[in-house]
Amino acid sequence: MAAMNGRKNVVEVLISKKEVEADPRFNVIGEVSLEDIDMLDHIGEGIDVKLIPI
Repeated sequence: MAAMNGRKNVVEVLISKKEVEADPRFNVIGEVSLEDIDMLDHIGEGIDVKLIPI
């Protein structure tokens, strides 16, 4: 899901580590591939990550 945070050239992205119900306030922009799902254990609050298209 993504939401703009008002900073130039920055997009804030929320990564949900569990299934969540649909919410009209957010848009799903992608999914974590099964081969990378274990990496979510290493991502905590405030950790910078780089998302790349596959």
